[in-house]
This record gives sequence, structure tokens and C-alpha cells, in this order.
Amino acid sequence: MDTVKEKSRTIRVAAVQMQSCLGDIRANLNHATLPIEQAAAQGAQLIALPELAASGYSMSNAIWDAGETRQGLTIQWLKETTKRLKIYLGIGFLEVDGEDFYNSYAIGTPDGEIAGIVRKTMAETACFRCFNGPHVINTSIGKIGIGICADNMFVANLHRMQDGSADLLLMPHAAPVPYRTGGPVNEKDIPEARQKLSQMAPRYSLLIGVPVLFINQVGPRGPEKWLGILGGLMSPKYFKVGGLSTISTLDGRVVGQLDDCNEGVTVADVTLDSSRKTTSRPVGHGSYGGGFVIPHPPLFEGICYVDAFFGRLHYQFSALRRRKARAIAANESLLL
Repeated sequence: MDTVKEKSRTIRVAAVQMQSCLGDIRANLNHATLPIEQAAAQGAQLIALPELAASGYSMSNAIWDAGETRQGLTIQWLKETTKRLKIYLGIGFLEVDGEDFYNSYAIGTPDGEIAGIVRKTMAETACFRCFNGPHVINTSIGKIGIGICADNMFVANLHRMQDGSADLLLMPHAAPVPYRTGGPVNEKDIPEARQKLSQMAPRYSLLIGVPVLFINQVGPRGPEKWLGILGGLMSPKYFKVGGLSTISTLDGRVVGQLDDCNEGVTVADVTLDSSRKTTSRPVGHGSYGGGFVIPHPPLFEGICYVDAFFGRLHYQFSALRRRKARAIAANESLLL
């Protein structure tokens, strides 16, 4: 689909903040439908749902039960919903391809087609296969850049947005944050984490000069044990999914933001202006992943290296992963 040529134009966008139940794809899609319809009724042309909104999120192999192919329920629902409401709509789902699982994000078009699908690059390596592919999708309303959760921690994704000349950036998340002191969480961790989430959209708008939608899941994290050192530290006793979905303009002004406790929809007008995009390259901090956007302590960076290494080994040699992926594809083929 051709990208529009105007230098400056205004579109109405919406972020849908929701809680998703792990593994219940049909229920999650049904749950998302009403807020999508509400945003469309307010004139939103582009509506974005969080990371893995269809499958629910987990940093454990329990998420493999929620996989589906590109011929599965989520993509069918996406096509039907966008055609019915005449909107662009983005949703995260757990994609099965062969024997692999990908943390993916799809954009549907008003004519009921799929404009493109992006796969997460800085994925949780024990659960998903990392994929260093395109992150910008061409549409009739502009070039939509997508950074899925951890991708946005690294300057490499901002460089992808600049290289692809993205007109706006979607940042779908299922980001856990501390909400209660105890264990690894002290008093200062809670407001600091909340501040980081609430400022992500405007920070990134200022870095690359485009509007940003930060779209986060909200609610308690599941009771299942998460993998890795970081996963083990994020106990559901102290961590929840953080909300604070935000829309910011290209100059970093917040024009819509939700709280950290409730589901909801925020709708706003943003201007896309190619003349305002920055050409200077954001500089990374540290070495992991090519450098963080925000500096992190050396200990955190070291844990990331360890988790990524052992996570890849766990994923690579998992017979369960291969068996579940094959079974999902086979079951779907019987329904086609």
C-alpha cells in the first residue's frame, strides 16, 4: 500500500489499555472489541492494543499453549474487525511458524487486509525466537514504526525508526513494574518505575521527532513461575503489569494518558510531519544489545547477558517447544 506524500497531516489515534488472560485467545479478543468500538466511534483512524493482547503475557513456557499461526483466530478477527469498523488496528499475538514461537504484532487495514507483521527482536530468549527483521509498516496514513516492549530499551530500535523513516511509533508493552515493597523491591523503586513508564512516549518523541503511542497491558501478573534471573525476581507478590498507556505528540507533549490500575481508552489527535523528524542518531549506553536508551547499572547488563545466553539454550533444545508448535499448526490446518 502506498504511503501518503503530504509533509504534514493530522490523524486521530487511540491506545487501548487492557488486561489479557493467559491462553484464552477468544475471550481476550472479545474483551478488546468494546473499547475498540468506543475508540472508533470517537473517530480514531489508528487504534493500538498492547503486546500479546491476544494471547496474554508470561515469561514462562506456559505461554506456548497460546500460540497460533497467521491463519489463526487473531488474524481472522483482526481482518473482520478492521473491515467492519473501517480502521487501522494493531494487536500483539504469539505467532507459530514451523517449530518456532515469535512475539509478533500485526496491523490490519480498513479494507480487511494485513498491512504487515513485526516480530520482536530483543525477545525473552527462553520463550520466543528473536527476529531481526523490518519494524516499519507502510500504510495509507503513514509509515507505522513498531517497537515491541524490550525492543524499545535499545537505541537500535530508534535507529530502525529513523532508517525506515517512520511517521509515528507504536510501543506495545506488557511491562511488569514493582507495586509493593519487599523482596527485591524498596521504597524508591516503585515511583522510579512508574516515572519511567509515564515518560517513555514523550522521551522517545523528542529523540526521533515523531508521535508515539505507548500501549501497555494492566493488572496482576500470572502466578506461574517466570524463567531467568530477572523473571525470578519479578514475583507476582511484588510486581504487576504497569499500565500508564500514553500518547505523545512529535514535540513530546502528552495528549493522552491512562493510570496504572485500570483498563481504558485514550484518544488524541497527533500531527505527522516529515520535516520534524530528527536526523541525529541517539547514542546508546553500555554494550548489551548495542546500547540502552537509558543508562542501566552494570549488574543489570550482566544479568541480561546471562539470561539471554541460558534462555537461548533452553529454547534451542526444548522438545516441548517443538512439539507444541507442531501441534498448534496441525490443529489449525484441520479447521481450515
